[in-house]
Amino acid sequence: MRIKDEEQIEKRRYEILEEAKKLMIEQGLETLSMRKLADRIHMTPGILYHYFANKEALMKAIVSDGYQDILAILRQTNTQGLTLDETIYAMFYAYIKGMLERQELYSILMNAKYPSIAAQTQMLKEGLSQERSSIQMLCGQIEEGKRQGIYICENVERRAQCIWCGVYGLIDRIIKEQVKGKQQERLIQEQLKMLIGSLRYVK
Repeated sequence: MRIKDEEQIEKRRYEILEEAKKLMIEQGLETLSMRKLADRIHMTPGILYHYFANKEALMKAIVSDGYQDILAILRQTNTQGLTLDETIYAMFYAYIKGMLERQELYSILMNAKYPSIAAQTQMLKEGLSQERSSIQMLCGQIEEGKRQGIYICENVERRAQCIWCGVYGLIDRIIKEQVKGKQQERLIQEQLKMLIGSLRYVK
């Protein structure tokens, strides 16, 4: 296959995913169907199935796409010259704000009942740091803090998982209770200070 053809396929695939996300937000995940999506993008179901074998494959692609957004947020956060505490704070702050900007899609995916989606969004599986870059990045920062003698915890992966779950919990409550403005900002700051404080070594 020529490079130009591959680029066209990837471009079309991206367009399908973006329209699927919009349809999910408008109508909900349960009512989303391949036929509805095909009608929306003026494509026959047969051609749509060429890109995604079924609805579950489409959902997996949306989750995977969202996960890449998460990694992009974390990697693009400017942490140059920051301490470890400040680095972790900055990355999670950027992540929380990024997810709140995408809160409709975030809520749908995090509460989805599909096994394939649940497998991609799980956070508590043992050994997850070997599979999930976001957990891996935080584990690396905690390990570095332990080497410097400023963080202490017996199990780095478990602590990283609990920190991520705390962040997810806050995002979920902010979305459900529609907290905005100064209160939202105060809650985010307080949560991050508390989570980072849980890593500190205290004699």
